[in-house]
Amino acid sequence: MRIVFLQISDLHLKDKGGAHPSRIHAIVQSMHEFEEFDGVVIVLSGDLTATGSENEYSIASSFIGQLMSGIRTTYPNIDKKNIKLLVVPGNHDIHYSSGHRPDSSMVENAFKTHPEEYLVSELDKMQSFMAFADANNCFFIQTSIPNGRIYTRKILHFSNGYMVEANLLNTAPFSCESDDGLHYLPDEVITNFNNPSHANISIAVMHHSPDWFNFAQRKSLQDVIARRCCISFFGHEHLHAAQQIYSEGVDRTVYQGCGAWWQSAAPDKCEFYASILDTDMYMYSVFQMSWNGRQFDSTSAGIYPLMHKPLNGLSLPCTEEYLREIRSDHKHPISNSVEDYYVFLKLRIKETLNKSV
Repeated sequence: MRIVFLQISDLHLKDKGGAHPSRIHAIVQSMHEFEEFDGVVIVLSGDLTATGSENEYSIASSFIGQLMSGIRTTYPNIDKKNIKLLVVPGNHDIHYSSGHRPDSSMVENAFKTHPEEYLVSELDKMQSFMAFADANNCFFIQTSIPNGRIYTRKILHFSNGYMVEANLLNTAPFSCESDDGLHYLPDEVITNFNNPSHANISIAVMHHSPDWFNFAQRKSLQDVIARRCCISFFGHEHLHAAQQIYSEGVDRTVYQGCGAWWQSAAPDKCEFYASILDTDMYMYSVFQMSWNGRQFDSTSAGIYPLMHKPLNGLSLPCTEEYLREIRSDHKHPISNSVEDYYVFLKLRIKETLNKSV
């Protein structure tokens, strides 16, 4: 199966100009580059709006409606059930009645003294986003669902039975002019990230990368993403890069940033990322799409072999400590190579080599 991921970030929609039909049509046309594909996942990785107001989400709904309609019309062979949408909020999706973000010193004090209380107050300012996200089956507007406004796991079911586990994180709270190291999530959210599923592959979507969190949570987020997710989508920094990050030399994850769809400092610039996941080869190809005034030009941002990561809770991590124990077993020496101790390990190594060719 071949699945196209369209990552569009930092739309900053304020009026209908940001949802101009010609550019949305150009997104749809750019997908011809992938020739044959079986599914499409639209990933909106935060800052959908400029100020988080209700009318701006009406424009966001129009944007999504035009895009999904264009895909269905242009690619009629794609099963409608195989066109999916994922949405997370960014700092611009919090609506402040004053029109201004809170002072950095105030946010820092809240982070140190009453983070849970401040988190709830920030979430209460995101009612328009939550209504929009709830309508698109991303996050929950009901406060009765524990952490439903902060974290949602969405399983994308495709017509051939393939399943993608999408972990959606709301990293918008605690945003301010100088919020590096101030972002916060309840510990149980990161714990729930580890809950098993029967999906074939796992991805994460969040506006702020783990680098924006305090040191302890940054490490926890990086670890759980490395163990579980093959691909992580980020926004916020307007990066023009995708890279494969190695964790402790074993697990690797594609970290995919994204340029801005629109920003006031450069209104003529418009970018998004398009990528293709080949589920048979377990390869992931990424392309940067840049607006030239008429259409989107494509530039390769890399081709990445993905790792098979267990999602059902049954994992046998092969740590350095374990390898040392095996090698120091002088009572039952078999070989200097760990491969010779276990048949299934040997098969797994061979399978990995074959899929990397």
